[in-house]
Amino acid sequence: MHGIWKEMIRSYFTATTGIVISLYLVCLLFYPDGAFSPPDIGRILLTAFFCTLPCVAIFLLKKTGGKRIIIFEVGYLTTVIVIELCCAFLWGWISADRYLEALVFIVPIAAIHILGMLIKRHRDKSLTDQINDRLKARYHT
Repeated sequence: MHGIWKEMIRSYFTATTGIVISLYLVCLLFYPDGAFSPPDIGRILLTAFFCTLPCVAIFLLKKTGGKRIIIFEVGYLTTVIVIELCCAFLWGWISADRYLEALVFIVPIAAIHILGMLIKRHRDKSLTDQINDRLKARYHT
């Protein structure tokens, strides 16, 4: 149970970072006079919370390995992007008729999530290699 909370917290802060960077870029490029209000900050935090909900399903399904885990991660990333886009359109962060805004909004979010997945995968592989080396040293000497 400890692992799922850790994964949800990581997912929450990854989503929050992605949304903030994306909104910054959208405002910088398309709405230079725009400003954030306290309700906007609350919406950012709420959107990040919505993005952690699929994390529970992915965490429970991640017990499989190999290529299936990549399929689950791609499904998770797609779900998170759809949730964030729906919230962005709902709360008026981006216009539905301006596709470039949506692209500028999606790219940093996807990049941050992919970077997080790659770092996690590298960390997990390093940890697995360390455990295997210790087991080999202990039982094969």
